Amino acid sequence: MRGTIGRVLGRLAAAASLAACASGTAPSVIDVPAPATARADRLGLYAWGFDDSAWPGVPDRLSWATGQIGALGSHVARVALGPDDPYRVNGGATALADIAQQPAYAALWSDARWTTILVTAYSAADQTSPWQAGYAHDDAAAERDEIAALAEYLQTFPGKQFVILPWEGDNAIAPFETDPAAWEGYAGWIEARRDGVVDARTKNPDAPGAVYSGLEFNAVRRLDDGSPCDGDAHRCIVSYVAPRVPVDYYSYSAWQSLADDVDSHDIETQLRGDLDSALALVRGGRPDATAANLIVGELGSARDDAAGDECVAAIRTQAAADAADGYGVSFAIDWQIIDNAAASGTYTGFGAFKYDMSRSLAGDSLAATLAGATPTTPQSCPTIGAGGVVNGLTFDGDIHPGDALSIFGTGFAASGNIVHVKQMGTEYTVQVGSPAWYESSTQINFTLPAGVIAGQGVRVYVSSGHDSNGQLIDVL
Repeated sequence: MRGTIGRVLGRLAAAASLAACASGTAPSVIDVPAPATARADRLGLYAWGFDDSAWPGVPDRLSWATGQIGALGSHVARVALGPDDPYRVNGGATALADIAQQPAYAALWSDARWTTILVTAYSAADQTSPWQAGYAHDDAAAERDEIAALAEYLQTFPGKQFVILPWEGDNAIAPFETDPAAWEGYAGWIEARRDGVVDARTKNPDAPGAVYSGLEFNAVRRLDDGSPCDGDAHRCIVSYVAPRVPVDYYSYSAWQSLADDVDSHDIETQLRGDLDSALALVRGGRPDATAANLIVGELGSARDDAAGDECVAAIRTQAAADAADGYGVSFAIDWQIIDNAAASGTYTGFGAFKYDMSRSLAGDSLAATLAGATPTTPQSCPTIGAGGVVNGLTFDGDIHPGDALSIFGTGFAASGNIVHVKQMGTEYTVQVGSPAWYESSTQINFTLPAGVIAGQGVRVYVSSGHDSNGQLIDVL
C-alpha cells in the first residue's frame, strides 16, 4: 500500500513538475505520503559504522547488516552511500549512481522486504564540506547532477520509497558557524541536492519508485549554550536553513531530546516538545509542513553509558520510538542495528544486536513492537555504582597498567560474570581464571589487562546475564 501511494504521488508530482517547467516554475517539493499503518513500515534501523567483528565473511557487510534489520521485522532501513565505501562493497566506483549500482547496493534496493530506504549520501566533493566558505555555482551544478543521477536510478525500483539525506547538519556546520558564508553555502548545498531529486522526478514522471529529498538537523537548542534555536541570533540548521530551502522531509537526529539529564519517564514529553519546536521553525518558511514531513533520523540509548545499563537503554529506546510514532512522524530510525565499531567513540553499546550478535534487550523490545506486540519492560540489570571502579588495594582512583581493580555495584551474578575493558578501539574481556579474580553479587575483582596503557577514556562494564552501565576510568 505504502509503495503504491508513493508511486501515485510521485507520478502526479512529476507531471506537475513538467507542466511547471514549461513556465519555468518547477515545484521544489511534493506532498509526501501519509505515514504507513503498520509499525514495521514506520520504525526502522540504521546500519552504518557498526562492529563487524562477528561478520562471517558472507554475504557482504551491507547485506549482512541490513539482513539483521529485516530479521528483526522492520521494512525500513537507513544506510550510507559514498566513495568512502563504508561497507567495502563499492568495487572501485566513485560516483554516487555508479556506487548504487554495485551488486550489494543493487540487491538492497530490489529486496522485497523493504518499503522505504533512507540513504545518507555523500559525493566525493561532499567529503570536504565544499560549502564552508560559500557554495560556488559550478560546485552546486555538479552536486545537482550527481544527486539527480542517483535519484533517477533509485526510482527505477518498483514499489520502493527512497529519501536522500545528509548527515547531522548542526554538527557539520559547527566548525564554520561563525562565518555567514558557511550558512549560505550549506543552504545552497541542500538546495542543489533537492533540485537534483526534483530533476529526476521531472525527467521520469512514470517512474515505478519514489524518491524524496531531505535535510537533517540535530539541534533544536544551540549546541554551545543551549539557547533555543531561532532564525538569526541563535542560528541552527532547523531555524535558518530549513525555512529557506523547502525539502520533502526534515530529519531530526534526536540526541538532544535523549540526553542523560532527561529522565526516562520524561522522554516522551521532551521529544514531542522538541518536535513541536522544530515543526514550528520549519513552518516559518513552509507553512504547509506537517508532522508527516518529519523523520526522527536517529534515536537510541547506549547500554554502556555511565547513566544507563541494558535495561535502561531498552526503556529509553522504546520510549523514544513510541514518542516519535505517537507524534505522527513518517519514520523513526533506531541507532543502530549492531553495536558501534569499537574504535568509534566512548560508548558503543547502541546495537539491537551486540557486537557478538546476541540480541540486546532494546533489540527484543523493538522486535516486539515491529511484530505489533506490546514489549515487555525489562526489570533487572547489573549496575556499577558511581565511581565504582577503583584500585583494588587502595580503593581509590590511583590506577596503573596491570593493577588489580575492584568493581562495586549491585545485581552481579554470583558467578559467570564477564568484565569488559575498552581502550582506543581495543576491547578486552576478563573472567574467572584471570589473576586476582573474585566475584559476588556486589563486588568483582580483576586485573587490568596487560595491553591497557596509561591514558584517559578506559571504559569498564560488566556482563552478568545482561550488561551493566559503563564507567570511565583514567589509567595513570
